[in-house]
Amino acid sequence: DLHSFPTRRSSDLWQSEPNEPGERSEPNEPGERSEPGRRSKPENFAEQQQITQKIILQPGLNRIIVPLTIPQPHLWMPVDWGEQHLYDFRAELVIAGEPVTDRSERIGLRKVRLVQEPDMHGTSFYFEVNDIPMFAKGANYIPGEIFTTQQSNGYYERFFDNLQAAHMNFVRVWGGGIYENDAFYRQADARGILVWQDFIFGCVCQRSEERRVGKECRS
Repeated sequence: DLHSFPTRRSSDLWQSEPNEPGERSEPNEPGERSEPGRRSKPENFAEQQQITQKIILQPGLNRIIVPLTIPQPHLWMPVDWGEQHLYDFRAELVIAGEPVTDRSERIGLRKVRLVQEPDMHGTSFYFEVNDIPMFAKGANYIPGEIFTTQQSNGYYERFFDNLQAAHMNFVRVWGGGIYENDAFYRQADARGILVWQDFIFGCVCQRSEERRVGKECRS
């Protein structure tokens, strides 16, 4: 997303993966598990793509969509189920030949699906990652400090060290806490930990705010 100001700046960069019927990206060696406890590092690939798109900025929020195709992508898999392949994405705004702002993100390509289908017991409830059913092992997470500014990068590294030492692959962020710092989600991506992110509606009466809550969820 780009906001138009007297001085332009980029506020966000995110990647989404279309799910087209009949078109599917296969992971390299699907289902191959890495060694237990192994800490996979982000992998950036030699092949690079550059796309230039002319846009007209309007005052306020500008949402720009730039299609990108990655042939035979290396897909991200949970810890002990495969590699945590990560790609670097960078967006740059250039006006009159001069770069004015840019934003970079490191992102894993994956498809995660909650499977709720009729079965012999009633309705199933499990997750698939890149079309492979997985056994989720994890815990609930609440803010680790009363003063959350004390949650440094070292704090998050220790937290995810503990998750991996316990052979977990899933963590639920409790809805009565906070939307965590970016460092939390970057650690999860790098370590192969899936995040169940609650909306932060814990201990809140939503019925009287139903219209506003629906708008917030969709955004």
